[in-house]
Amino acid sequence: MNEGERVVFPPGWYVVADAAEIPRDRPVKLRRFGVDIVVFRRDDGSVAALDDRCKHRGASLSLGRLSNNCVACPFHGFEFAGDGECKRLPVLGPDAKIPKALHARAYEIREKDQWIWLWWGAVPEALPEIPRFEHLHTGRHRAHTFAREWDASFARVIENQLDPFHLPFVHKTTIGRNMPEAMTVNHVESDDEIIAWPGAERTDPREGFYIAFRWANLWENRIAERFSIVAAFAPIDATRTRTYLRTYQAFVTLPVLGWIVDRLMVFSNKAVFNQDERVVVSQPQLPLIAEDEVLVKADGAIIAYRKMFARWLRGPSQRATDQAAE
Repeated sequence: MNEGERVVFPPGWYVVADAAEIPRDRPVKLRRFGVDIVVFRRDDGSVAALDDRCKHRGASLSLGRLSNNCVACPFHGFEFAGDGECKRLPVLGPDAKIPKALHARAYEIREKDQWIWLWWGAVPEALPEIPRFEHLHTGRHRAHTFAREWDASFARVIENQLDPFHLPFVHKTTIGRNMPEAMTVNHVESDDEIIAWPGAERTDPREGFYIAFRWANLWENRIAERFSIVAAFAPIDATRTRTYLRTYQAFVTLPVLGWIVDRLMVFSNKAVFNQDERVVVSQPQLPLIAEDEVLVKADGAIIAYRKMFARWLRGPSQRATDQAAE
């Protein structure tokens, strides 16, 4: 997890922004994984992502403008396409031979389900499918998103959301009101998914209330058939996270009433977040996966996440070996 002073984030598809945060008329700077990234839209609306540094003099490309389907550096007008290639070097004229050393680092980036996804890490020959919770995209769900930043690592925030037995303590005045302190927490796991729920064992883990996590940073709290809360935990750097919380509900879809429900949900979710944040930021944030904690049986989903983290950190061949051995 740590190599010297550098924190290593495992590879995977990560939500890095809400799609609404990336307009069509200007580039946007995102700090993710401790790196500054410029994200912009091409003329057709598709997204592109590059290191936010011009290879010429180091200026921030996100301070520039969009031009000729490229992002133009604000310092000398060098233009960079979505694949990182430097397409135009104005000072040398239209026939300039552009050195390959000027090309910027480009990232695999996609837009899906109103999220912006970036593949972090070495790019395999065949990229995995972008994760999604299919049932939220087949019905008539109304979705609303808000975001906030935490002074906590994305791993700590994810583990907090995989821990239902903190509810009667941290959230005793909100969602944990009247919940029993003693509970059984069940879970099932695979290479890229964890599903957990309190209460009795189930034949179908998705029957009723559950918490689901999809690698690398997407989470769902399925509260009822027509109501889910989805979160994406975007790592700003090793100890800061931008959390996107999106409610999906299909019980009030009329525009005006739906808008009112959306705002009420934001108010409620902010209150819950405040309670979580107070505790989570008090935990040690590094290493990303704690090495000196004594976990108990009810922490099964957190143990599963830590195993998943280690598998993805080691790479696809080791993940296959680990799965075969289980």
